[in-house]
Amino acid sequence: MKKPFAMLLALLLCGGILTGCKNTGSSGENGAVPSYTYNSAVTALGSNWNPHTWETNADDAVLSYISSPFCSLSVLDSENGVYQWVYEMADSITDVTKDHKEDLIRYQVNLQEGRTADTTDAGFVFEIRLNPDAKWQDGTPINADSYIYSMQQLLNPQMKNYRANLYVAGESALAGAEGYYYAGSTVWLDSAGAYAIESLVKRDDGSYTTADGMPLRIAVRSSLSRLGGSSLESYVNNYGEAYFELDAYNRLVSHCDSEGNAALTDKTLGYLENCIAAS
Repeated sequence: MKKPFAMLLALLLCGGILTGCKNTGSSGENGAVPSYTYNSAVTALGSNWNPHTWETNADDAVLSYISSPFCSLSVLDSENGVYQWVYEMADSITDVTKDHKEDLIRYQVNLQEGRTADTTDAGFVFEIRLNPDAKWQDGTPINADSYIYSMQQLLNPQMKNYRANLYVAGESALAGAEGYYYAGSTVWLDSAGAYAIESLVKRDDGSYTTADGMPLRIAVRSSLSRLGGSSLESYVNNYGEAYFELDAYNRLVSHCDSEGNAALTDKTLGYLENCIAAS
């Protein structure tokens, strides 16, 4: 989003992050208001200032100056460490969870243990009233349609924008965003330990599926919750033959597709069991 004001930003290569201000006016002289020049130096030059695809801290350092959030956190009293929310592109933000409890069920919101949709009154659904004076640089008003269109493009399943991850998963995930982002693609769910081999269905090609027909894969390269967010591949690379049977691991890898997943069969399951038996 374009910020509706101009600014001067000096980018310099240096060994650290430095900031400084220089008074270029005369305080109180003939009633003149003093003015300042703000200089900022960064450790690397940003190369991508697109809010949908930026990746590095250097990109974000510049992007934060040329975009505006709904609101920002600002110092109110630095001596006592008191902060305040300052509205920018929003005029107000109201928690309306208690009036939209049906959405908690509709979008299968993950609630804290012991809480239900009926007993949850806050923290999930918010009404954001936009700043009525917000405009693009050419004077075109910024309204709700502007945000809807931008979010649609960010989560566009064909674009696969890098920063879609901010709204697909994690504490800022939007209701329905994951389903929209992955529309038309196959998503492998981390379901280790969820199925007993006796409950699975063996197809004619020897691969296993769940009772309702979902295919199963052995994830070799993907991060897994039961491995602390790491992957089998990374564990084998880090610990090698001290913990794993490498011949069995290599045989398992030979059955992986381009994404590092091997169809679950009696043979690949045997390779996995032999691979981790030493650990």
